[in-house]
Amino acid sequence: MICISLQSGSNGNAIYVEADGVRLLFDAGISGAQAEGRLRVHQRDIRKIDALLVSHDHTDHIRCAGIYQRKYNMPVYLTRRTQEATYCSLGPLQDVHYFQSGGVMRFGNVAVHTIPT
Repeated sequence: MICISLQSGSNGNAIYVEADGVRLLFDAGISGAQAEGRLRVHQRDIRKIDALLVSHDHTDHIRCAGIYQRKYNMPVYLTRRTQEATYCSLGPLQDVHYFQSGGVMRFGNVAVHTIPT
């Protein structure tokens, strides 16, 4: 497994995880240009990310989710409550998948266990 912290802190959060051929981005608190550049340093292409998973509705975790989806065509995974809390700031989302806190999401052979926040 490869885990790359693109940024962590009150100014924005984004973590890239790659395992068993699956590429996931957790949170979208930094600009697409920042994420793209930081991934490029690690020879990773943001356009090949399989999904964007949003942990919760704080701005430093979700502020650029709409842009990531529209610019990079990423499906977005979040809870309904998170989308409701941030709808106005995200803009229109086309490829949205909802998950239940405490549930498990599967991406190929990779399982993501969620917890309530």
